[in-house]
Amino acid sequence: MIELIKKVEQWSEDRGFFKEGSGVTFEAQYLKLHEEFGELCGSIVKGKDVKDDIGDNMVVLINLARLKGMSLADLIKKYG
Repeated sequence: MIELIKKVEQWSEDRGFFKEGSGVTFEAQYLKLHEEFGELCGSIVKGKDVKDDIGDNMVVLINLARLKGMSLADLIKKYG
């Protein structure tokens, strides 16, 4: 899990998510999390596969932590 989180962090970094002026803010990612969670709920209700939806939620959570100066990997190691 830690390796996966680090890969997502690097993927986001490579795409400039955390650069000044990127438009990626904590507030925007918070709203994105609600959007992705809604999609997950919709898939559950419709009996669809939820694998991609869960992955999308994880990506947003990883980015939310990063935008607050934290790493989800470090939080998992600490609070496990």
